[in-house]
Amino acid sequence: MKIGNIEYDFTRVSVQDALEIKNAMFILAKENATTSQIKEANSIIDTIALKHLKVKQGTQWIDSVDENTIGQIFDNEFAVIEISAQFMNRIKGFLEKLQSFQH
Repeated sequence: MKIGNIEYDFTRVSVQDALEIKNAMFILAKENATTSQIKEANSIIDTIALKHLKVKQGTQWIDSVDENTIGQIFDNEFAVIEISAQFMNRIKGFLEKLQSFQH
């Protein structure tokens, strides 16, 4: 995946993070979720996405990217929105392979 000329990907998600994502996904799927619940669930997913973000600089992958450096690396602090969306797509792909999430 790329934003501009910067290549990025995600490291493998831990079991603990997968369980946190599951909880956040259930909140987002609730029809009667409050705005604050939705914001909290999205915040959890965004935090996990940044935790597992890795960026290619030159020939090396750097996996210590945080909210403070993301704007400098991508030259656009809004890159985090695209990164979070791509992380959600990655999660969705894994979930669709699980029997309990198949229709």
